[in-house]
Amino acid sequence: MEWAVPDYSRNQVDKAGFVLADPAASAAELAWAYVVINNWRSAHSYPLNTMQINLRGKIKRMGKSVLVAQRIKRLESIRAKIERNQTSTIQLSQMQDIGGCRAVLPSSIDVSKLVAAYKGSRFAHQLKGEKDYINSPKKDGYRCHHLIYQYFSTPKQNSAYDKLRIEIQIRSINQHAWATALEAVGIFTRQALKSNQGNDDWLRFFALTSSAIAVMERTPIVPETPSNQSELINEIAHLCNKLQVFDVLEAYGRTILHVTGAETKFAKYYLVNLSLQDNTISVNRFRIDQSEIANIQYLEAEKKAQEGSGDQVVLVSVDSIKALRRAYPNYFSDTRRFTKLLRNILTKEDPSAWAVAS
Repeated sequence: MEWAVPDYSRNQVDKAGFVLADPAASAAELAWAYVVINNWRSAHSYPLNTMQINLRGKIKRMGKSVLVAQRIKRLESIRAKIERNQTSTIQLSQMQDIGGCRAVLPSSIDVSKLVAAYKGSRFAHQLKGEKDYINSPKKDGYRCHHLIYQYFSTPKQNSAYDKLRIEIQIRSINQHAWATALEAVGIFTRQALKSNQGNDDWLRFFALTSSAIAVMERTPIVPETPSNQSELINEIAHLCNKLQVFDVLEAYGRTILHVTGAETKFAKYYLVNLSLQDNTISVNRFRIDQSEIANIQYLEAEKKAQEGSGDQVVLVSVDSIKALRRAYPNYFSDTRRFTKLLRNILTKEDPSAWAVAS
């Protein structure tokens, strides 16, 4: 099959990124920017697929059967990142997470083992950066281990992808449940909670619950949250009542009508479109040889979202629809694991009893 390769210089890619984030950009400028950015994103598909295969191999050697998914960064996320970092003049060609793959493991101990497996193995690609948000959690509560690799081809491969960067996210299933709930609430309340923007009570609630999960996993708690367990639980309980958290999450779970597109044998890519206007979710499937078609349709769906439809769109690669629901449960309003964790945190004194069966 033919994979997309970079057709534009990095200077052109950077210019396209700034056009995307410019509210005064003309229709013609945006049309050009969309073409450039979509090619740049599509060109990450080959190195991303390579990294994903390697990730699965490492997990298999660990004797684990876990969730692995990959995705291309959304236009909205690209624009938001450029807008947030205007003072540091971040450029699109420098973004390290245009292509990303994720592993969700049973425990934080498994996360550490997989990270060690990467660092202890011979790898053709170069480790360019690392962010350990588990042992050094962010103030907003985000916890995950990120590894940034720069792709390098072998002599028989296409060198056009050399130096493209891929982000590997490694997190525990409980960290994943927390991130899922955060994104689900952010989607339905139309707040950028994932970017630490929005209602202060919701932001505080998620910082606190992340600390509670850290206590259960025996990892460092989130900065500026109570180190005393009773104080931590009491503050979570207060915000639960104030925000009506259980009612809100249950309501979101009942809202979405699941509508899927036509079946496609040997599907590799899934284009997910969550419409908040009619409360439906559609999933279009594509084979591995339809990568470019998938990216073109992804761009068209994102354009509609940019025009004000309010849709949430993402293109991901997973093994099946079942794996899709597990990898991106926020799009399906599925926060059941987080809800169970939260109930255990509020009702059981011993953190070792907070765990939820997989």
